[in-house]
Amino acid sequence: MHHFLSNSRFSSTHSAYLANITVTKEPHPYAQAILNPNWQKAMDEELSALQLNQMWTLTPLPARQKPIGCK
Repeated sequence: MHHFLSNSRFSSTHSAYLANITVTKEPHPYAQAILNPNWQKAMDEELSALQLNQMWTLTPLPARQKPIGCK
């Protein structure tokens, strides 16, 4: 990010925020994410929120059809 943007005009708080969000890298495969306790907690919280808000209904899948994924 420092190649495209100068932080000389940002407050020290905003500079610290930008430094923090650019350091954290999001794991791409699930296999990487599940090894990190922080990502594991975030995934658990997301699933709990989806269940709490009743974001889906289980229905039988028609014959010879494959389910779609979700993100």
